[in-house]
Amino acid sequence: MRIDDLLNQAVDAHQAGRLDEAKSLYDAVLTQEPDNANALNLLGVMAAVRGAQTQAIGYFDRAIAGRASFADAYFNRGVSRMSLGQHPEAEVNFRKTIELDPRHAGAWLNLGAVLHAAGHAAAAAQVFRDMAQRLPNDARAHFNLGRCLLDARDYPKAEAALRAALALVPDDRGVRITLSKLLVETGRPHDARALLEETLRLTPDAGDVLRALGSALGACGDSEGALAMYDRALAFLPNDADTIVNRGITQLSVGNLAEGWKGYGRRFDSTEASFAYRRRKTPWPQWQGEDLAGKAILIWGEQGVGDQILYASMLPDVIAKARSCIIECEARLQPLFERAFPGARVISASDPADPISSMQIDVQSSSLDLGRWLRPSFRYFPARGSYLAPDPKRVAAFRDKYAALREGGRRLVGISWRSKSLGAGAEKTVPLSAWGPILETPGVSLVSVQYGDVAADLAALKDNIHVDPEVDSLKDLDIFAAQLAALDLVISVSNTAVHVAGSLGVPTWVIVPQGRGGLWYWFNKGEHSPWYPSVRLFRQGAQTMQDIAAALAAETA
Repeated sequence: MRIDDLLNQAVDAHQAGRLDEAKSLYDAVLTQEPDNANALNLLGVMAAVRGAQTQAIGYFDRAIAGRASFADAYFNRGVSRMSLGQHPEAEVNFRKTIELDPRHAGAWLNLGAVLHAAGHAAAAAQVFRDMAQRLPNDARAHFNLGRCLLDARDYPKAEAALRAALALVPDDRGVRITLSKLLVETGRPHDARALLEETLRLTPDAGDVLRALGSALGACGDSEGALAMYDRALAFLPNDADTIVNRGITQLSVGNLAEGWKGYGRRFDSTEASFAYRRRKTPWPQWQGEDLAGKAILIWGEQGVGDQILYASMLPDVIAKARSCIIECEARLQPLFERAFPGARVISASDPADPISSMQIDVQSSSLDLGRWLRPSFRYFPARGSYLAPDPKRVAAFRDKYAALREGGRRLVGISWRSKSLGAGAEKTVPLSAWGPILETPGVSLVSVQYGDVAADLAALKDNIHVDPEVDSLKDLDIFAAQLAALDLVISVSNTAVHVAGSLGVPTWVIVPQGRGGLWYWFNKGEHSPWYPSVRLFRQGAQTMQDIAAALAAETA
């Protein structure tokens, strides 16, 4: 039988799923023509489908040796290399495929995916940008470019790319979901809600759409609606970690603590890029609330500095229960924690020697996960006014330094207006241009407790806000804590300053944004925080700054 006929029969059998018959026919082709590139390539595809990637690569090598310009063989070899985690080798093959066939969409897509997986986000974005220029009618190019740019928080360009994809595939729910995420992140949750409600009418039983709509509703401030959507999503995606985590966070925000902690506990299984959760790798089992008598426990800090301070409020409970406690925290927190928790050993998470590897430890837990066992409801929050302590000598030095600012009985008020936290910094920030009513309040001296360079912010103001060059909270939190302790009041957006001041028992007023920026631990209602008794919450609205100014004026009258 002619080789072409054999090859056609083999391909027909292959496409029909008769793999054994197809292999026999491919082998028959190779018997007549050992270097037949088509047969070798397709045998490689068959081996790859069966999971025999090394064998598949051998076939692809032979196919390429017989036909150096065989683009599909390079592509298939790249896919096998990618499956084996050999990203540099996969990249070489995909680039060669594109060189031979610039319109090979699969090579473009896989090259971008390989680069993104290797942490080269900018290079991946450039690949999808080039693909979009070469294949402008392929929605996948625009969509993947949009996703890369969204991860990089280049929102205008990301939105342009996603809308270009949507114009090509208007009913594609993946594009719609990703665009809705961008709309939420850029402060347009109601637009995201409308887009997803329309998407849900197109695909009413799509769990991923229901989950995304839950996130949009939560960002709109509709927690009950969000919970209903998450419950509907779980009917289709019963073990989906992203849905469970989002639902858990929402449960926490409405005060259903026991249920919320349980769902939030799945955060390390989440695949959402917006979740920056990192599990501490240790050989010890996780503490599950059992009796700690006679046991040594490692508590490791999780997420940002503010979060570590917040959850540190539970450390005294653990220290009292365990035989010994090792606290691993962000380096800037070590002096504060050592002073506050003398009954524990405090180590820095940045210590390159990784001292915990040689310690005798029975169980471990992140500081956040303590909440499930120690704060299952509001009645378990202690009534103590503070749990961290500043350096008293430094506090006295700041009070002496600021004595002139108190002349005439003026109150010393620290202010902070900006947050740079990933994801919600824009929602939490209140620019100084909106602080007029507070800045104009008589009887107060204002001190900047804002981290980072504030020169540009203050340059446009006529008001005199004292900036202390000695203090840089990004470098030294112990000095920052002493500065805050020397003040009468702190007024701030939700950032690290609030957590440091609240943990010290300094009177603190927090401007809490609605929706997405309103972090769950401020809860959805009320003006008092169970975490920090000295904190008062002002929930952001049209009159918030005027309300704060009125309260400040009343205290200084």
